[in-house]
Parts: sequence; structure tokens; C-alpha cells
Amino acid sequence: MKKFNVRCQSGQAYQGMTTEQLQSLAASGLIGLSDEINPDGTDRWVPASKVKGLFPEEGESASSAPSNTNAGPQSEDPEDDLESSMEHELSEEDDIEEDLEEATGPSGVALKFIGYAYITLAAADFILYNMDIWDFYAGMGVAGTWIESLTVIIAAGVGACLIAAGTKEVNLPEKPQWALFSVASIFLLIILVTSADSAASSHLSTVRDGSLYVCPERTLGELAEATMANPSWEAILADDGNYYVNLTGGITRNGIPVSSLIQFKIVGDEFEFYAMEINGEPQGDLMALQVIELLCSQ
Repeated sequence: MKKFNVRCQSGQAYQGMTTEQLQSLAASGLIGLSDEINPDGTDRWVPASKVKGLFPEEGESASSAPSNTNAGPQSEDPEDDLESSMEHELSEEDDIEEDLEEATGPSGVALKFIGYAYITLAAADFILYNMDIWDFYAGMGVAGTWIESLTVIIAAGVGACLIAAGTKEVNLPEKPQWALFSVASIFLLIILVTSADSAASSHLSTVRDGSLYVCPERTLGELAEATMANPSWEAILADDGNYYVNLTGGITRNGIPVSSLIQFKIVGDEFEFYAMEINGEPQGDLMALQVIELLCSQ
């Protein structure tokens, strides 16, 4: 016969209780809704309130039950009489076991959800990184380090641990489950936010550290610093789904100071000139070439 252990909020504990003894303890008020029950031989503890039919009336609190704390299990009644008197209100032993095994709260479900999110992140990072499309961790300063080669394993491992922590076998208490869920969610959000920032930062570096065919010996960053007043760089994701890098700053045109914007379009791992504005007015390719040659000549 299946045996159960009980630990009460008051500090009282009962070992090796049968189903009938559990029912007797509950009827006597010795087990409250917030006390915990554990099938003997397992590490699973669940609130008594989750065991269907354990209490005479659903939702009855421990304070409304008889307060005779000196009473023991009502073993003086014959077992068949006890079963007969409670057959319409109490579940059988296998029902109690089933409730104990299936008991899991919303915190466990939340942990499983965030765990699968980490595993999805690991799979997406493995595919996109190896296709040279995206690196989820570039913005976290791990690019080129040994950690970068293990990010997929780390993310998948974290996901598996979170899923395990949300299962009934581990039976982690509800408060630690919610705490773990919160920490995991915040860190996942940080990864996603820095990932978006890292993409823009990577494209900006591609242009700033790159060179034009008309003056390949100098980077665009060096040209901007040498020839522009207050040069500024910005990487943007446009509505067309492409990344663009804008270089803005002051230049001198025909002896007159003007503000300029030179825009480059990211194409894979490279970039190309896309557009130019002088004092907010779009310029044609010929004027753009003249300005670029002017920058190179300085």
C-alpha cells in the first residue's frame, strides 16, 4: 500500500501514513491546506490543498477544522466503516497519487516557457551565426573569445536547466521558481536588446573602418576626422529592411561652409555609396563624386 509523509506549518510531521490515515488527519484538523504531503520514496512535496478530496469540504481551511491537536488518526474506526462514510467526498488512493504527481503551478509552467525560449535562442544563434547573418552575443563583448564558441551550448544548457526546474520531479518551491524565472527573463531581454544594438554597431564599424576605391589607403573614419567639422556616424535600419550608415559633418564647398550627409548602404559584409545631401538637399552622383574626391585630397 502506498505510504505518504506529511510536514505541517506548525513543525509537526507524520511519516508512513496510508490514504485512510491521511483522510483521518485532515478530518481531525491535524492537516491544513498549507501543509505539505509527499509520497514516500520520492522528493516531491505538494500543498495538501492540491490533493483532491482530502478535506471533507472543498476549500475548507485548517482553522475551520476541529482544533483537538491531541487527537491522533482515527484508527479506532474500522477501515471499511471509514471508507463507507467518506466514499462520496474522498478520492481513492490512486486519485491522491495522481494529484500529487501532476501538481505543478504557474511558476513551473513559466519556467518551462522561458527554458524553451533559451533553447530556441541557441538554435537560432547556431544557424544565423554560421551563415554569417547574425551574432546574438556580439553586443556583449564576447566576439573573438572562447565564450563565443560555447554560446550555443551555454544557452541550450541554461534552457534545459530551467525546464527541469519547472518540473514536478525537481519540485522547486514556488517562490524560488518565480525568482529564477525573473532572472532568466531579464537576462534574455538583455541578450535581445544588445543583439539589436550590436548589429547596428557592427555595420557602423564596417563603413567607418572601410575604404573607398578612390582612396583605398585611408579609412572613411580617417577621412571624416581629417576633412569634416564635427563628423558624426549613425547606423539605421530602414523600412526596406536594409541597414544604412550615415556620415554627417561640415565641409567647405566653393569656400562656403555647408553641412553634408553621406549615406552608405550595407550589402552583406560590404557597403556601397547610396546617397548624399548638402544642406538637406539631395545631390546627384556627379556632385557626390566631387565631394568624395575632395575628402580624399585633403
